[in-house]
Amino acid sequence: MLFSFPAARLSNAIDISAADDGSRYGRPSFRGGCFSGAEGTLFCLLDRGKTVFARACASSIAMIEQKLRYRFKNPALLETALAHGSYANEFSCESNERLEFLGDAVLGCAVSRILYDRFPSLSEGDLSRIRARVVSGAALCGYARKIGLDGRVRLGKGEEESGGREKDSILADAFEALLGAVYLDAGYPKVFEMVAALVADAVEKGDFSPDAKTELQEISRRRFGREPSYRVVGEEGPPHERVFAVEVTVSAGVTGRGSGGSRKEAERFAAGDALGRLGY
Repeated sequence: MLFSFPAARLSNAIDISAADDGSRYGRPSFRGGCFSGAEGTLFCLLDRGKTVFARACASSIAMIEQKLRYRFKNPALLETALAHGSYANEFSCESNERLEFLGDAVLGCAVSRILYDRFPSLSEGDLSRIRARVVSGAALCGYARKIGLDGRVRLGKGEEESGGREKDSILADAFEALLGAVYLDAGYPKVFEMVAALVADAVEKGDFSPDAKTELQEISRRRFGREPSYRVVGEEGPPHERVFAVEVTVSAGVTGRGSGGSRKEAERFAAGDALGRLGY
């Protein structure tokens, strides 16, 4: 059941312990439900005969909208995108899983178009490897943290206590769900705009982890006790549009390949490919 309250009633943060039945705030003790208003949403449930209130502050919603530079026409979509399954189970509301499914598809489409336009000389194989890095779990987690989802995703008590807020999988899923919510609220062009802005640095630098070459170097030292070895295996195109192909060898049987407009760019792509083959 959904109850609406004036904005002023929800304008301040509320701290209510499990031992408080909520009566001193002038609210009846409900057995469950959520209260929503222009300033935010207040959820409540009954726990061992006591009403526990958990406030999803309006400032959290506003902060995400500010980071996205977009204000939702239907804020309920954003609220659902933030609701992890553990939270949905406790509060009997919809989880973000269906939005995650939708967002995953929209994200893949947007990134494919971005890479297709940015790298006209790369083969289908190279584009696929780059896309895999751009939409990897680690990368999505980075995008999620960039817009502050780590502090605003809604978790159940058990998941919260077990460190769920720091789990890459939860943040990656929330990010995809957020894109699904934006798609339903504003359509594909807005999602494309947001995705292009979020992945721009990674695409331009070719480091689909914080630093693909550095990460590969650290992993190679740790796992194999050696440095990665890079070599140019091909060059093509006129002097002003030269494309270099580079191969990196990490250990026996583990190599990566990449191509780009400079040796450094090709090395970064090769490092990203090798990381993918190593499962990172």
